[in-house]
Amino acid sequence: MSDPYSYTEVCDCCDQRTDDCIEGVCKMCREAYPEDYADLEPETETAIEKYDRLAEEFRRATGMMAPGKDVAAMGYGGGTMSERMEAWDKWLQETQTGKSCE
Repeated sequence: MSDPYSYTEVCDCCDQRTDDCIEGVCKMCREAYPEDYADLEPETETAIEKYDRLAEEFRRATGMMAPGKDVAAMGYGGGTMSERMEAWDKWLQETQTGKSCE
């Protein structure tokens, strides 16, 4: 019978037995040398989570709902879809470049 708590992998970097290797490198080594192993870290935010986060930041900054988000029946998040899309594009550009697009 195998022990479910036994370590099954050996880190290629430090030769320690561990169960948290990603592509042969343990978590301790990935944290100690982040510049060497940053590409091995799993994604912490999915594309949907990123869009939802940006959409909420956009709503707080502009008072408008991002394209793809439902506007409340009472008009909260206003503007036509084209106005919202234009504002979204402008806001994203300003956010990414740090410059105002006026």
